[in-house]
Amino acid sequence: MSKLRLLALVAVVALVLFPALALAAEPPPERPCKFFGTVTAEGVEAPAGTEVTAVIGNTTTSVTLPTVEYGSGWYFVLIDQPPGQAYEGKEVTFLVNGSLVEQKGQWTLGGILRLDLSLGEAQGPGDCVCRITGVEIGNVTGYNATTGKITLKQSDLPQGAKGDKGDQGIQGLKGEAGKDANMVMGIVAIVIAVIALFLAAVVMLRKKPA
Repeated sequence: MSKLRLLALVAVVALVLFPALALAAEPPPERPCKFFGTVTAEGVEAPAGTEVTAVIGNTTTSVTLPTVEYGSGWYFVLIDQPPGQAYEGKEVTFLVNGSLVEQKGQWTLGGILRLDLSLGEAQGPGDCVCRITGVEIGNVTGYNATTGKITLKQSDLPQGAKGDKGDQGIQGLKGEAGKDANMVMGIVAIVIAVIALFLAAVVMLRKKPA
């Protein structure tokens, strides 16, 4: 084989193998981590227009409800890992309308993770919800530093002072009509007459000679 043919063969082989070698040298593309789930505020479904933000390292991803993928009350975010960063296993924090929520996630390469987010707590019957501003809170049970609210159960509330006497109630219903007085007097008179006749008879019997 001549040198010219040998060089031509080497060139063809190089052209065939070079793209494959170049692709093998490139790192595989990074797969993002996907978070999705429901969003509630004070125990009810978050309305349209609610903003959900995921934060990890220097990456911030925001979406606005409702999302096309899931619809009303659901969020969906894809968090990419920038070149040179190592997010694997790192914590992902979430905000709802700019307020930090308690739920947190963990970034996983190519992960598809459900994480339901809730801002505040569902209020039960009889609960008192107050917004505290301009006062010293201290370590108060039920105080949420994120929302600025304090929740007290009805059983925890102190009993108030006894109130003033209420107004007089309305007049009651009219009672039943009484019996006719003339009839009553007539019956009494008859009874007295019978007793009188009885006594007179007794007296007459005693006076009758034996």
